Amino acid sequence: EPKGTSMDTKERILAVGRNLLLDHGYKGVTTDAVAKRARVSKKTLYDSFSSKDALMEAILLSLLEENMKRWDEIMSGSGDALEKIKVLLSFLAELLPQLQERIFSQVEEFDPVLWARIEELRNERLNRMKGLIVEAQEEGFARKDLDPDLWLILLLGTVRAVVSPRALISGGISSRELVHTIGIVFYEGILTEKGREAIAKKEPK
Repeated sequence: EPKGTSMDTKERILAVGRNLLLDHGYKGVTTDAVAKRARVSKKTLYDSFSSKDALMEAILLSLLEENMKRWDEIMSGSGDALEKIKVLLSFLAELLPQLQERIFSQVEEFDPVLWARIEELRNERLNRMKGLIVEAQEEGFARKDLDPDLWLILLLGTVRAVVSPRALISGGISSRELVHTIGIVFYEGILTEKGREAIAKKEPK
């Protein structure tokens, strides 16, 4: 089979897998369902991915990478550090609830090794926010007494603790509302008076 066709088939399988994952969660992705939707034989599926575990890992990582492209675009785009932090926190508020409820909580339970890789990818992106905090401090927009490393640890720990099925059921509140509130607290809590004034100037009258 020509290399180009093989790559097209692999990408089609991954695209189908991502859709199944978002629609039905981690447990809803089976090799039979993926093969049927991608219109390939089980043999072709296993030619591209050596096992069900390898397929799941590739699907999950491709889903994360697809979403992380947006993260990278924000990081490298125009705007000052304060604006980027705000946009990134808003992006997390949109992305995390969907992934946590349908995927992350199940992966953590059923595949700890894969979960460790996902955590590594997530932490790598979040750690890049540290540079934005430092930049905002240098511009006088963020508090100088704030430790960027501690801010990141608290942000990640809060998201992990709060955006979980158990917390959502006991609190009777949606994950989207929770993550949005977390974003507000972690954003407004770092601002200096100069930072607040800068934001007020940019807000529509």
